[in-house]
Amino acid sequence: MIDLNLRYHGDDNDYGNGIITNELHLFFQEIELAIKIGPGEIWGVKYSIELSKYLFNQYITTQRIKNEITNFIAYNCEHSKLFNWEVNPEILNVENKELIYIVVNIYDNESDTNFVQKFVLGI
Repeated sequence: MIDLNLRYHGDDNDYGNGIITNELHLFFQEIELAIKIGPGEIWGVKYSIELSKYLFNQYITTQRIKNEITNFIAYNCEHSKLFNWEVNPEILNVENKELIYIVVNIYDNESDTNFVQKFVLGI
């Protein structure tokens, strides 16, 4: 599989030629899209996690957030089947603002390495 690298900005050599072919990098991009996009923001994508609804819900648990993210990634990210991964969310209160801090750990069996992708929602 290949995909366009959404972080590529034309002259930025850190992101190659704008095409992703590495399965781990493709999975990272799938996770980022799953967590950051809202319903209807990308043409052809019908579903989203819509985590912002949890920022205003005082009765939400981190386990429910974890379950929703985990299920969404498992069912909607093609590369989720190729890696062992885990989602660990926290609800933080920073300067009287609630934030959802999400850490996704991905274990690459080929390189025997653990990779981490972090997100903060609510800023």
